Amino acid sequence: IETSNGVIHVIDAVLLPAAE
Repeated sequence: IETSNGVIHVIDAVLLPAAE
């Protein structure tokens, strides 16, 4: 899964909730 930035959203799905 990629975001508009081309970054793997799977990483975001893990890091973002964990960071917040």
